Amino acid sequence: MSVADQDELALKREQLEQVKTEIEAKLETSRIEWTRAIREGYSSNREYTAFINSYEARCNRLRGLFAEKWQLERAFKAEPKS
Repeated sequence: MSVADQDELALKREQLEQVKTEIEAKLETSRIEWTRAIREGYSSNREYTAFINSYEARCNRLRGLFAEKWQLERAFKAEPKS
């Protein structure tokens, strides 16, 4: 494996770790927000709608992160072992 291949592999590993960290943070944020929503509720339909819209946007980003994680993991499996 060349130095350039090793550098690329190291970069992919770093990207994968960053994606994993971001996924964990987003999942924890979602857990906290749902817990608060269950405990406190909403005083109006506007608050509820804002919460749901915000949550859907975060879920879309989370789906994107999972796709990115999957692609990075596949790239590792495709790498030739030395």
